[in-house]
Order: sequence, then structure tokens, then C-alpha cells
Amino acid sequence: DFFSWHLYSDQPLEIVAHADYVRKKLDAAGLTQTESIFDEWNYSLNSRQPQLRNNVGAAMCAAAFCAMQRGSIDKAMYYDATPNRTYCGLFEFPSLTYTKPFFAFKAYNDLYKLGECVETPNLQNENLFMCAATNTQKDQKALLIANYSTKSRNVKLEFEGEAESVLVIDRDYIFTEINTVLSENKVLSMTPFSTYLIRIK
Repeated sequence: DFFSWHLYSDQPLEIVAHADYVRKKLDAAGLTQTESIFDEWNYSLNSRQPQLRNNVGAAMCAAAFCAMQRGSIDKAMYYDATPNRTYCGLFEFPSLTYTKPFFAFKAYNDLYKLGECVETPNLQNENLFMCAATNTQKDQKALLIANYSTKSRNVKLEFEGEAESVLVIDRDYIFTEINTVLSENKVLSMTPFSTYLIRIK
């Protein structure tokens, strides 16, 4: 009925490679209807790395969401969200304040609630990860984009409508609305290891 597997890695494309391997092995064995369940994933096996809770971890989570949305994984479970465990990248302990990766989850949830996936360019080999969604009944759209690299970059986006808001997660900001990072001609200025949620009207 299902095949479960784990991976702790700071490379989103490693998730893609492992997912493809699992799917090919299952299909080759005639298990074409068997679910591929990625039931433990996180930034690293080293649970004390600061990247687990900072903007690098947030960009990794956002990149992973986009990569998994595009790939063959049926279900994925982040390990973990228990505040008093060292592997928890979503909350600080004991303050229980939200970390930057928590807001990568929140950003992806914006897309999930819209309900309909929208095709986006595959730029994963350039460490640029994106996914988008729409709700045609409510005339709402959103784009999640992560720059999972050490370099700043400017990315020209193409979408119908106007950006209603741009929320930023990077070294300096934690899910903060900064609309100036997107120019009038839709060029997004991205800092290293950064995540952006663009809500479109």
C-alpha cells in the first residue's frame, strides 16, 4: 500500500533524486499504485545546526515544498514540530516563538488553501525553486519562490494581474511585507537564502 523513506539533507535536489529513485524502483517491481511517503525530512541530521531555524532553513523548506510539489512524492512529513526536541525547526524552546522555517510552512499553506496548482518554470538546477496556485472562483493567486543559493539575484517574473503583497523571509526579515523588492516591471530582487510569497490580485 505504501513505501516510506527518510532523508536529512541540506540539498533540495537530493530530495528529487531520492524520490525519483524510489518511484522507479517501485514501478519496476510492479507497485505502480504504491504511495511514496517521505515520512522524515529536515535540513540536517545534525539537529544543533543554526540553519535548522534561520533563513537558510526557511529557504530549504520552501525549496523542498516546491521540489516535492513538482515530483513524485505522495506525502511528506517534516521531522519535527515538537517544540522541546532539538530537531524541531519551527519553534524556539522554551519561548515557543516561531522560527523563520515556520513561516515557510505558512507561505506554502497560502498556496495549499487556494487549491489549484499552477505550472511554473523548472529552474531547480539554478537553485531557484518556485510553485504557484490559484483559486479561480475567488480570483486569487499566489507564488512561492526560494533563492537557495549564496548569491543575490534579480528574477524577471511573468504573471497576470498585480502583486497585492510580497512577504519576505531572509537574513533580516521574518515574513515581513516589503513590496519594494518587486519592481513595477515585475523584477524580484532576491537576497541569498531567501523566500518570497507573492499574493496576486
